[in-house]
Amino acid sequence: METSTFIPRRLSNLEHIKDFSSDSIVDIKPHIAEIIDQYKKIVADWIMTDIWLRQISWMWRWCYRKIWNDSYLIWKWTWPWFWSEMMRRFLDDLQAIWAKNDWKYWWCLRVNLSSQWPFLVQYIIDENWNLEIIDPRPEWFSIFWATYRESLAWNIYDKIWIDIIRPVSLYRENTAVKWSWNKELFRQELSKNVISELSTWNTRIMSCLINHDDYHDLDAWILFRHAKTPFRISNLLDVCIENDFWTYKKIISSLVHKSDINKQDIYNLQKFVTETLAKNAALMFRNWIIHWQFRTHYQNVSLLWELSDFDSTIFLSLLDNQGWVNALDGFISNMVEQFKDDLLAWEDEYWLKMYKFVEDDLRIFAGVQPNWTINKNVLYSNIIWQVYDIYNQCMRLNDLFERHNRKDLSNWGTVMNWKKYNELNGLFISTLKQILTKDDLIFIRNVLMDYFEEFKNTYLSKRLWDVSIYWWKHKKKLNYLKDVLTKNDIDNTCLEALSIFDRLISE
Repeated sequence: METSTFIPRRLSNLEHIKDFSSDSIVDIKPHIAEIIDQYKKIVADWIMTDIWLRQISWMWRWCYRKIWNDSYLIWKWTWPWFWSEMMRRFLDDLQAIWAKNDWKYWWCLRVNLSSQWPFLVQYIIDENWNLEIIDPRPEWFSIFWATYRESLAWNIYDKIWIDIIRPVSLYRENTAVKWSWNKELFRQELSKNVISELSTWNTRIMSCLINHDDYHDLDAWILFRHAKTPFRISNLLDVCIENDFWTYKKIISSLVHKSDINKQDIYNLQKFVTETLAKNAALMFRNWIIHWQFRTHYQNVSLLWELSDFDSTIFLSLLDNQGWVNALDGFISNMVEQFKDDLLAWEDEYWLKMYKFVEDDLRIFAGVQPNWTINKNVLYSNIIWQVYDIYNQCMRLNDLFERHNRKDLSNWGTVMNWKKYNELNGLFISTLKQILTKDDLIFIRNVLMDYFEEFKNTYLSKRLWDVSIYWWKHKKKLNYLKDVLTKNDIDNTCLEALSIFDRLISE
C-alpha cells in the first residue's frame, strides 16, 4: 500500500451547507478552517497553494491532510487519480477471478457520463453476449442526503461515548446533471455510454441491463471529517498482503509516535483496540444502534479504533417497541427523534428524499414487515451479528499488529499464539460485561440466545461460497477477497460467536 499526492479538480458550484462542532477539536479548529479555505480556493479558482493532499490506495474515494500527531482532516472527494485507476484495475481483476467458474466475462471500466461525473462500472457479459451492469458508482463523491444522515448520526454516537471519525463541515457541489434525477434517463445514458465504450472491441453487444443503481438521484457532496489516523484496517491488511515492511513500520510508527517500537508498544495497541471496540459494541447494543457495515470488509474501523461511515446507521428506537427490547432512556430517545425531525426538515429545504432511506434500512436490518411489525428473526440475528462483527474486526487488527518484527508479514491465518489470542478475547468479553447492564444480560440470556440457530441457518449461511471476512484464522490466504466461506467455516464462525455470548452471560 502506498499514498500519492493528489491535485483536486476544479469545481464549478461549491456551496457551504453546515458546520459541526465538537469539543475534541477546539484547539485545532483554526488549522482545520485554514486547510478548508485553501482547498476551496483550489477547487474554485484553480490556484495552487502549499496545501498537500494525500490519497491512499484502496480507500480511493477520499484524500487527507495531516494537522499534527493523531490529527487528520479527511474528505471523500477526489477526481480520478493514481489510486482510483488502481482501484478500477483491482476490480477488473477481481471480477475476472470471480467469473472463472461461471463461464462469464466480468470486468470493470470507467465511463464519463459528462465532464463532471465519471463512473466505475462493473459488468457481466454472458455466453449469449447479454450485458448486465452491476451497481455503477460515481468515482469521486457520494450522495448529498447520505452525508447529512451520516453527520446527524455522528452526533448521537458522539454523545454516547462511541469513538468515531467526526464530521466537521458539509459542502454541496450543485452542478446539474443531464438526467436530472430521472432514473430511466440515467440508465439510458449509462447504458449508451457503456455500449459505446465496449463496441471498440465487441460489436455483438447491442443492449445492456441495469438491475440496481443508487446514484440516479445524484447530488454530490464534500464532507470534511476529523480523525486520529487516515488509515483503516483494510490499509494495514493490504500492506501485509504485499509484505511491505517499510510501509508497515511507517504506519505503526505514526500510531505510537516513535520509531523504536518494542513488544510493549504493540501490546498496548492491542489492549487499547480491544477495550475500545468492545466498549463501542456494548454501547451500540445498549442503545439499539445497528451500523451494518462491519461484515463485508475492513474499511469502517480505523487503526486507532474509530468507527466511520454512518450513512446506513439505523436507530431501532424509531420503531414502536412492541416488547422486543429493554426501554431506552429519554436522553437517547429524544436525540433519535431529533435525528428524524432534522432529516424531514431538510427534505423540505432541499427538495430531496432523505427519511425514506432510513425506513428502507429499518425494513432490511430490523426485518420490518409492510405493516411495520418486527420480524424478530431478522432483528435479533442482526444484533448478534454486529457484536460478533466488531469482535472479528478487533481481532483481525490485533493479528495485524502482532506481525511487527516478524520476517514475513504475509503469513496467512493468525500469527498470534493462542495464549495471547485468548487473553484479548477475554479482555473484549470482560469489557462488554462492564458496560452492559443487568437487564441487558438478562435479555441476552432469556431472549437472544434462542436465536443463534436462526442466525446461523438463515442469515450467516447466506454467505456460503461467497468471499468473506469470517474465519480468517484458518484461511489459506491472507487476502479474504481470494477465498470463500465454506460450510465448515460457517459452523466455526457461529460457534465462535456463540462462545462470546455464552461467556458473557456466565456467572
